Amino acid sequence: MPGITVKRKLREGRRNRFIAASIKVIDHIRETYGKSDASGEIACPLCEVGTVRFVVNGFNGHTRGYCGTRGCLRWVEGITWLSIATDVIHKFA
Repeated sequence: MPGITVKRKLREGRRNRFIAASIKVIDHIRETYGKSDASGEIACPLCEVGTVRFVVNGFNGHTRGYCGTRGCLRWVEGITWLSIATDVIHKFA
């Protein structure tokens, strides 16, 4: 069924853009604030019109954040696919 393949590719493309944007934001946060308690805002690299608000947990360095644009970037970092993807991409980059 060609329709399923097209939908799957669209989903995968969106997921890849989401992961790349999340990693870009997390890298910026870590370069700027390290793993200390912090919060702030930066321009959203995914939709390019919204603002990403974020918080860094000083205890473990994990980040969480969201874009103000509905349906855009949103994450909570922990022992999840995002932290695993971040580690894997950084090891092989």
